[in-house]
Amino acid sequence: MLPLEAFCCQNPDCPDAGIRGKRNLRRHGYSGHKQQIRGLFCKTCRKYFSERKGTVLEHSRLETGKAVSLLKHLRDGCGVRSTGRLVGVSPDTVVRYSRLAGSHGFRLHDELVAISPATKEVQFDEKWGFVFQKEAHCAPGIEDQGDNWDHTALDAEHRLMLAVVPGKRTAEKCHKVVSEVKKRTEGRTDLLLTSDEHAPCKSAIKAAYTVEDQHPEHRQRKKNQTKNARESVLCNSPKDP
Repeated sequence: MLPLEAFCCQNPDCPDAGIRGKRNLRRHGYSGHKQQIRGLFCKTCRKYFSERKGTVLEHSRLETGKAVSLLKHLRDGCGVRSTGRLVGVSPDTVVRYSRLAGSHGFRLHDELVAISPATKEVQFDEKWGFVFQKEAHCAPGIEDQGDNWDHTALDAEHRLMLAVVPGKRTAEKCHKVVSEVKKRTEGRTDLLLTSDEHAPCKSAIKAAYTVEDQHPEHRQRKKNQTKNARESVLCNSPKDP
């Protein structure tokens, strides 16, 4: 059970809305079938709300353990149908919770990783997946199915995912993930930026920063060995004062 300092007022008209650790909340009874969900009271705006308000479990009818298990299976890479079989729910339920968790995760990420002042190196990459069915099996003109890519920006030193932009593998998505990194690092030019040889990603980095191409190394992977790994290195070159 989380301490009250982890919660914040959910009333948008409250002066303390969205601010944690203000000591403006107190416990106010319980709700739910087994009386396990705490009610909270804001002493600033004098409004009542459930501790689940604003979370993925708000209005959830699944048992808490089953809902958490469902989300953990999705986090570990299980598919929709396999997660439904393992948890004992329908695939539609899995899809509904994954959408709720995704939108909630983006909002929480914007709060917790708004700025990353300690980041010195960023690795850009793309992770392949598919929605409903693979691209080769999709009928022409269907945009919401087929291959889907997570365009990622990783601070490997601190194991911090700075940005994730899901969607088709397009130049627009590459520009978006690079602009997210620039925003979260406050436009600093002392970063080491690395990427694979996806041309739109390299162009996006050059468009967003003043960069100097540092003679990229070309390597190849063989049987999971890092011998000759293929990589392009882009190093920012600050403008002279």
